[in-house]
Amino acid sequence: MKFLKYFLHRFLIICFFSLSVILEASAETYYVSPFGRDSDPGTASKPFKTIQKGVNVLEAGDTVIVRDGIYSNFSGTPTKTVNIGVRGTPENWITIKSENKWGAVLDGQGTIAKGFNFNKNVDYVRIEDFEVRNYTLNAISINQGYISNIYIYGNNLHHIGGHSALDTNKGTTEVDAAQYITIDSNIIHDIGRPESSGGPFSKDHGLYLRGIHHTIINNIFYNNKSGWSIHLSGHNRDLKDFHHYIANNTIIADSHEYRGGRFGGILVRVSSVWIENNIIIVPKGKETIGGAINVYSEGLECEKNIVVRNNLTNADNILSDHDDKREHLCPGELISSGNQVKSNPLFVGESMPSSDPNDYKLQLSSRAIDAGLKIVLSNDFAGTNRPQGSGHDIGAFEYKKFPGNYIREPQKFKILAVTN
Repeated sequence: MKFLKYFLHRFLIICFFSLSVILEASAETYYVSPFGRDSDPGTASKPFKTIQKGVNVLEAGDTVIVRDGIYSNFSGTPTKTVNIGVRGTPENWITIKSENKWGAVLDGQGTIAKGFNFNKNVDYVRIEDFEVRNYTLNAISINQGYISNIYIYGNNLHHIGGHSALDTNKGTTEVDAAQYITIDSNIIHDIGRPESSGGPFSKDHGLYLRGIHHTIINNIFYNNKSGWSIHLSGHNRDLKDFHHYIANNTIIADSHEYRGGRFGGILVRVSSVWIENNIIIVPKGKETIGGAINVYSEGLECEKNIVVRNNLTNADNILSDHDDKREHLCPGELISSGNQVKSNPLFVGESMPSSDPNDYKLQLSSRAIDAGLKIVLSNDFAGTNRPQGSGHDIGAFEYKKFPGNYIREPQKFKILAVTN
């Protein structure tokens, strides 16, 4: 019953945002432009200048649309560009979105710590279609208590130096831990400090997720050389079941080690995790070391209830213990089926990793096509309906046979402004 309740909650959130693109907003819509003024009313003709001003006026159900430009101003301190302290409701989410996909850029210029920072007691907020780059700590920080129901969609997070592109709060109980965080259709790359700054490093991750009930779907990861693309952390062992869901991501893993152990694309340090329909590629020459997914338990405990199904990897093993010192996965606690190992996904792009999202689409002869589980996801990274064939495809993209199935260049991909 607990599992059914969890998946029903995720399904309802995904359906809500699928419907939201065709629903007319009933609340206020504000605008931000580099050429605006914070003393203006924030209308389409008289926009605000800073994203912070736009966020500060939001109430449940409101939207702020940020026009193209680079935003590097501090939000009162030199540590963050945008502080989010507003709350939506289950029926009236707050939306903070770039008018054009990746047209609004938050740039930390190598001196500001965080791009978007969530304060305590924030919930029902959506961040959509921004480029966030050059921060010293996080692109998006959800690292305070009592934060829930946050949807991170369609963003380009890259060149984050000190910790992770996105991290969440571990909490001390199920009440104050970050929960129900959804990370959908983002591209996350070039995360972590370079070796030239004193490395190699192993703790700068694409996603560093603590808390409970997180969903990671349809994302692309590459060039995250100083850590794991997805790191599920279990620092707080008071939370026995974490219930994370990872599906239809494409991960180009890099050659690094973590705490003297093996490496892969996903590190699991928690119990109750579902990992399905993902493509995980490890570096050439490293296929026999470890697996695409590693399990590393805290203390003397071992992890339980790990479900790994219908993933594809070039590695020899889909999953392995982090090291040979002890069993990190409890005996009999792995459900594994339908996984393809030693396999080439046959991406459209000839050289990986690639900075062009289109290169991660599948060729017609790919073994990932129609090989995934039938799950609740209705769209892929580009917004294409799933499935297109007899079954769901593995990875971030669903294959389409017909001309015009390639997504447009990001700077030309328009998101229609919502008006009253």
